[in-house]
Amino acid sequence: MKIEQIEMLGILKNFTYLIICEETGQASLLDPGLVGTGAFWKFRSVLKMIKNRGYELKYIINSHSHHDHIKGNSFFQKRTGAQIINFKTGLRENDLIEFGKVKLKVIETPGHTADCICLYSDKNIFTGDTLFVGDSGATVSVDSNRSQLGTSLRKLIETCPPETIVWSGHNFGKTRTSTLADEQEHNVNSEEYKLKEVSYLLKNESS
Repeated sequence: MKIEQIEMLGILKNFTYLIICEETGQASLLDPGLVGTGAFWKFRSVLKMIKNRGYELKYIINSHSHHDHIKGNSFFQKRTGAQIINFKTGLRENDLIEFGKVKLKVIETPGHTADCICLYSDKNIFTGDTLFVGDSGATVSVDSNRSQLGTSLRKLIETCPPETIVWSGHNFGKTRTSTLADEQEHNVNSEEYKLKEVSYLLKNESS
């Protein structure tokens, strides 16, 4: 699995992810969102990269339904024929999104919004706005729930190895990626959400 982390234009510093099976050339695009007047041109740039490299885009995936994570859905769907999938289209806990030899496991993580999901594969986790580098998602939307967000963050720590790389939805941290172990120890909300009180439950099993 190859991961292209693409920082989009705009004040929100969104990350869009192109996730590729290098053996087959099949790929998925996660959170093609953006705010601002340059959106169309940035989308065209990403599309050009996909086509120039010969990738076959199978899925357009959304970590949740906020506008800055879904704005590019129709642009890429119309130009590639890729299927749009997210919580609202039926993705649920432990579902597998498969393209080529890549398998992304769905983890439901409500809190920032009711429809938030994270995607796990081979010690990589795409966290959308559930978890950032050094912080976590805001709980100011109508369907936000701060208690649920804490539960979701503890769930990630319990179900994914501590060395799992965190690929978040925005470039808000000191670095572009982190690990779950780093976030458990250093995240600004670690104490509030009691992240240090939980641990990886499957450490003696294959991950």
